[in-house]
Amino acid sequence: MRVKLLTLGCKVNRAETEALARLLRAAGHDTGGAGEPEALVLNTCAVTGASAGKSRRLTRRLRRDYPRACLIVMGCWTQLQSGEAADLGADFVLGTQERAAAADCLARWQSGRSSAGAAAVRPYAERAAYEELGLVSAAGPVRAMLKIQDGCDGGCTYCIVPSARGPSRSRLPERVLAEAAGLVGAGAKEIVLTGINIGLYGRENGAAPGWDLGRLARAVAALPGLVRLRLGSLEPQDCTAELIRTMYGLPVFCPHWHIPLQSGADSVLARMGRVYRTADYRRVLERLRAGRPDVAVTTDIMAGFPGETEAEHAASRRFAAECAFAGLHVFPFSRREGAAAADLPDWPGKVKAERVRDLLALAGAARTAYRERFIGQEVKILLEYVNSAGKSGGHTENYLNVVLPAASHPEFWRPGQVATCELRREYLAGANDIEEA
Repeated sequence: MRVKLLTLGCKVNRAETEALARLLRAAGHDTGGAGEPEALVLNTCAVTGASAGKSRRLTRRLRRDYPRACLIVMGCWTQLQSGEAADLGADFVLGTQERAAAADCLARWQSGRSSAGAAAVRPYAERAAYEELGLVSAAGPVRAMLKIQDGCDGGCTYCIVPSARGPSRSRLPERVLAEAAGLVGAGAKEIVLTGINIGLYGRENGAAPGWDLGRLARAVAALPGLVRLRLGSLEPQDCTAELIRTMYGLPVFCPHWHIPLQSGADSVLARMGRVYRTADYRRVLERLRAGRPDVAVTTDIMAGFPGETEAEHAASRRFAAECAFAGLHVFPFSRREGAAAADLPDWPGKVKAERVRDLLALAGAARTAYRERFIGQEVKILLEYVNSAGKSGGHTENYLNVVLPAASHPEFWRPGQVATCELRREYLAGANDIEEA
């Protein structure tokens, strides 16, 4: 069948969709995107109310636009709202622990058997297993996301990820390393280790003895042909001195860390159920910058958490400014049914919008200040594309997004090469040049 795959949400979702595409290709399906699709697979998100709404609207639109195609909807939204997905016309509804069943769903559709509806979505058991979707051996031109972990054991009061993704599970190291080797062999030059909470890698019951994130990173970094290695988002409490030393000791490691702050006010962090305080976060920054003064640290920060006073918002903004982040992802509090904070009095949308704008102004100033430090310096860019007009682009080691005009480089440059240039202001891309890897 001609199958079209669509993904909403985070980089983990994108990595899972690519793994699922390979599984479907192995079953004889065409996922190349040419021609009218006979089946559609939508991988959804529900981390915020807005993302859940987007998942809902896209499900409805796909059913309307492709009335005769098989529609499979899966992911975090369906794990939480399977009945709604079925009501909107999905032929098969899968959650976040049975995505591999998509191939069987297509076989059922082709044979004329009835659809599975919402029956395939089941709650997580205490000792849920990591779901293998097979090894991804076909990389994009340069960068590849490599999923190493799923789920979270945290108790953040605003978050529904533990309900949508279940408890933390680590992928077996031999599977991670086999996929990493396949990606490099297929042309990937950079690998990003990603997951829902990768700092928990190796800690839960059933994990491979003696393996943690540092050991896994060392093993991946040793693969011949790998040029760069990055880490996905890490919680502050997991950025230990030992992990920082390990990563800085790897020649291929890129000095960019994405470490969610969520709030710069200790009283709000306590109500959020976060296990660190601003002093702990500051110590993490000091360790990171002591080892690499040029390091890029990006973060997430929430505006308008229930009960957040004007004084707390001001304290959060002040602390975030002191941190001198390279980039900030700013978002308003979103009430999520099932999260503890859903029962707290929420701020009106106008208040949250004003605080978001305030933090976005800080984010813009911080981003500009960070990248200005590198104007006139020599930087190394891993080229991710070279178009027909000769324009090329990619990222520096500290994740500045650089676009080079055709006249600035030799004609023989190709994706996957590392280009060295003196950074000019006009080479820097737009507002999203620093973000979570």
